[in-house]
Amino acid sequence: MTKIALGELDGEIARLSGNLTLAITDFTTAAALEHALPYTEPAYWHQPAAKLLGAALLQLGRAHEPKRSIARSLMSYRLRLGAEWSGDGAGSSGPHDEANATRKEFARAWQLRT
Repeated sequence: MTKIALGELDGEIARLSGNLTLAITDFTTAAALEHALPYTEPAYWHQPAAKLLGAALLQLGRAHEPKRSIARSLMSYRLRLGAEWSGDGAGSSGPHDEANATRKEFARAWQLRT
């Protein structure tokens, strides 16, 4: 988790210094590390790197990319959640079925917002 914190910190320093390309690289790395964490409640990491990445992409004028970054982050969260719950014996249908249902749910919700 220290690497996530350092990636976010380095990204914010780069962003505030005007080096948005480096900031995006740092935030992308932090987001990848965050996505690799297992699902827990409460979450191991509280500050979503995808949010910082989205802000830097918007600031750089790449407005179409934050949508994909946030969607990827949400899907990663739901996939980890589905994997954690798939073996609990409570009638869960498994992570792949959960992921497919979540993709459809997310696509429907996203269309309502855009």
